[in-house]
Amino acid sequence: MQKITDLKSGIYILELLAKKSFTIESKQHKNIVFQKGYYYYTGSAQKNLLSRLNRHVRPDKIINWHVDYLTTSVNNQESKTVLSKIFIFPEKPKEFECKIGLSLQKEYNCTAEIEKFGNGDCNNCITHLYYSKKRISQIHFISLYQATVLRI
Repeated sequence: MQKITDLKSGIYILELLAKKSFTIESKQHKNIVFQKGYYYYTGSAQKNLLSRLNRHVRPDKIINWHVDYLTTSVNNQESKTVLSKIFIFPEKPKEFECKIGLSLQKEYNCTAEIEKFGNGDCNNCITHLYYSKKRISQIHFISLYQATVLRI
């Protein structure tokens, strides 16, 4: 089994729990209401995967990506979202990120509520942020894709 410190590249999913509905201050997504529930953000790091994941976990950071609006303490003063798990797919190519997004929609009935969220470098997906009122079945998900799960 691969050690977390050995991770160099791959695809990941951040599982975020929104305890209540909220909005963010992003110019592109201003006045969009994020509903209470679970959000699954798909991302990739084709190098320095562990550094990317550590950055997502850190609550104090400069906003660089759309997902930072959901994971920073500055924007999360009222505990709008909680990063609860990270699913990691080591060594998977960038294209796998789109496959995972489709799977979240088809197999787990997640919806693409917020268009153009986190997919600026992708022409295949309408978003990289998926929504579900309920947490997805992790056991089935892990067995289907052989993901490594990081509990936060």
